[in-house]
Amino acid sequence: MGQSLGAGEQSLPIITDSITGYGNLKFRMGTHTWTYNYFPDNPNLRSLDNFDFAPLIANRRVVEGETIANGLCDYFTEKSKINGKLLFSYAGQGGRYLRELDKRHDDAKDLRAERRQSKGGHYKTSINDVLKAKQKADSLNLTYNVMAVTWMQGEANNTRKLNRWDEALPRKEFLHAYKNDLIQLKKDYDTDISNILGKEINVPFFTYQTGGTMSGTAQLLATEENPNMYMVGPTYMMPNAENTVYEYRGKKYHGDGIHLTADSERWLGEQFGKVIKRVLIDKEDWQPLRPLKAYFSEDKKEVYVKFHVPRPPLVLDTIFLPKQGQSYGIRMYDVNKKVIPVKSAKIIDGNTIQLSVQNKIEKETYLSYGTRSLVKDLSEPIHKIFDSGTNEHGFKEISIEFKGNFIDEFSTLLDEGVFYLGNRVKNSSEFTNLIIRNVYINDAENTVLAGEFDDLRKDVPFKVGQKCYISRRYVYGNLRDSDSEKSVFNFSDTNYGKRGNMNYPLFNWCISFQDLIIKEK
Repeated sequence: MGQSLGAGEQSLPIITDSITGYGNLKFRMGTHTWTYNYFPDNPNLRSLDNFDFAPLIANRRVVEGETIANGLCDYFTEKSKINGKLLFSYAGQGGRYLRELDKRHDDAKDLRAERRQSKGGHYKTSINDVLKAKQKADSLNLTYNVMAVTWMQGEANNTRKLNRWDEALPRKEFLHAYKNDLIQLKKDYDTDISNILGKEINVPFFTYQTGGTMSGTAQLLATEENPNMYMVGPTYMMPNAENTVYEYRGKKYHGDGIHLTADSERWLGEQFGKVIKRVLIDKEDWQPLRPLKAYFSEDKKEVYVKFHVPRPPLVLDTIFLPKQGQSYGIRMYDVNKKVIPVKSAKIIDGNTIQLSVQNKIEKETYLSYGTRSLVKDLSEPIHKIFDSGTNEHGFKEISIEFKGNFIDEFSTLLDEGVFYLGNRVKNSSEFTNLIIRNVYINDAENTVLAGEFDDLRKDVPFKVGQKCYISRRYVYGNLRDSDSEKSVFNFSDTNYGKRGNMNYPLFNWCISFQDLIIKEK
């Protein structure tokens, strides 16, 4: 269940387009089972003929493509060596609030949802999927059970709103409300699935961490309160759908930055599959990579942050992701939100980071992680700006030239795919940025960053002489563990980045957090 990342929106082109050999299943109607025009509010009326079992491969539905399905199911099957097949279905929709997807509210059908108002029924559909699967399995004399519920939602709620008509809540109130809603959703699944199966069942519930520190924090709080809810980890290390090119109604498009590429979806699926295996098969008391406590040294010039590390030791990775400042994505600030510069950061004992500061810390102090996307400022100002024709996809290009050859500074970003160029200006009306899709050295031995005119922010132009910076689309940090688990699939889309045919790295990256108070030792 979830919103657009669950649906694989703009995760195109599909990469799992043929039978993988692991024997896993979807319904004949596809992995996506909720639709506007097929009994969304009364899914019992759907014909059982549409629920024959079929081989699990990705199927495109308008601009929805690859999902976590094959990554999750095929990883689990390969690694757990189970004697059975997994069936995957998804009944959510892009852009939905939690309360538009749950049982208790079903707010999608509320007239106050205005242009996003529909007949609702997402939760009903997901439960009816379970019933249809049970009926179909019974007809084939197969044993059927529900292994897990996956949750991929939260982006819509990052505004601190619970629905489309009430005002945003203060942070603390929102976290409490979202957490309780999510736990209640899990309990409703337990009750309704138990009724269908004819036995009491406590279904393990797995969520990713929504980007940012709002819904993602509430999700973590839910997993702390309910022992059968688990956070798999973040998604910030994954390429976004701005890298994609797909065709719709005869025209080519790039995806939006909030969505994932097809490879990212399948990779995320493997991350889900890995954690589900560790919980269900290995009986591991799973927690993501996360901070446990932060404390001062005696002279208050150093801070130590101890982490839960699923597979030690902790790593500050600047090879897979570009370095995020002197403290690798950790920020220190006082009660007034004034940033306290960190001189250096290093790992000690495999699970602790030591942060050093210039002066003794006198005030109440906090830490955050994964809250910025900035990579670095460029050393040279813009030297020249020129049109560079039309690229192979038919998009008109603009190129921005900087004196000197410093292409190596972009190597980590280019491995991933696209990134952002922004200008440093005093007047906000002159601020602009551009998605950079190519970097090269021209005949004058200068560095050229190329993008597409359609990606220029609000059509505000760059100007010669402006200082610039580069950033990723997602806020991030460099903290991960040393998980050596091998993926089942590889990067398959070679139209962006430089990771084609490489294994998906199944490291566990640190979840984002904020307002972690630093205490006395």
